[in-house]
Amino acid sequence: MTPDARRFSVDLDKLDGLAARIRGFAGFIDDQLKAIDGKAKEAEGHWTGAAATAYSEAHREWLSGAAELAHGLKTLEDAVKHVHEAHTTAVSDNLKILGV
Repeated sequence: MTPDARRFSVDLDKLDGLAARIRGFAGFIDDQLKAIDGKAKEAEGHWTGAAATAYSEAHREWLSGAAELAHGLKTLEDAVKHVHEAHTTAVSDNLKILGV
């Protein structure tokens, strides 16, 4: 085995942990957004004028950005899961080829 080959390794448990952390972060963001959105909706009933309109527009833009972030996190989580599955399959296939 070459020195370069020995330096390459994949820790599947760490990949699982990374996917779980991404999922947890996405859940945390979702919870916070729901809480903030609830407070904003409460304020809408009592707040009027130019400032209220400006905040409402900014809030919609912020929610749109947050939705993009959530989508990005889901894409990242899916990619990590795919890497895990690909490496698991590669190890299994290599062991079969070697007759192990």
